[in-house]
Amino acid sequence: MSAELKNILVAIADPQEQKQPHLQKAAQLARRTGARLVLFHATFDPSAFQFGVASESFPKAMARVLKERRDWMQGLARSVVPRSVRTSVRVEWDYPPPEAIVREALRSRAELVIAQAGGHSLAARLLLLNNDWQLVEKCPVPLLLVKSARLYSARARILAAVDPFHVHDKPARLDRRILGQAQVLARALRGTLDVMHAYLPLGAQASVSAVEPAGMAIPAELEERHLKSIQRKFSRLAAASGIASSRRHLVSDYPAQGIGR
Repeated sequence: MSAELKNILVAIADPQEQKQPHLQKAAQLARRTGARLVLFHATFDPSAFQFGVASESFPKAMARVLKERRDWMQGLARSVVPRSVRTSVRVEWDYPPPEAIVREALRSRAELVIAQAGGHSLAARLLLLNNDWQLVEKCPVPLLLVKSARLYSARARILAAVDPFHVHDKPARLDRRILGQAQVLARALRGTLDVMHAYLPLGAQASVSAVEPAGMAIPAELEERHLKSIQRKFSRLAAASGIASSRRHLVSDYPAQGIGR
């Protein structure tokens, strides 16, 4: 059965930011696929209460903040999303953002979540990379991280990152859903689809360092067996979705670095 794309959840970190490349791309995809956009913003800002009325109760203060954010979101939707695209806005008092996005994805029955990847400065990359990868680890539906501000071209290349070993208890069907939605996007954009998996050699996995492998010695025979197991599972998954061998990429690296190559 081919994948369907009916609901796209677009995570909005800052509703007051006018430059939202991932929202523009989401609107482009919605026009091509007929999907509905759900613009979502999670807010948790206790400091906002100090500027409210002194006698204001917590529920009233929270309602005021939520209405303010909702107004911002509706203005953003009007300014960025074409009228022809079905769009709704959701604002929730929730934290932390990655988990809030996951909860909303389940509530809205989204087939795809779109989020903006980390910024360009070193500090922004370090901060947002953490949020990006928390979302990658926790998101139960296919996730599209947008890095470039350029709209998709007529022959866009879609890269689907999968994990045949289902790290972090991800269900096996998630890889199939990722590939299914990636194929939907590739068809909608008249583009091509590549699939990749980033893995670590056993020596790197055994490292006690979270930043750089310690180079722990592992027998070559075990490393070879490990690699063949990865190749076998990866090839089986890609072949089941009809992806040619020339468009399959195994990368020996940490996932956070390998996917960004």
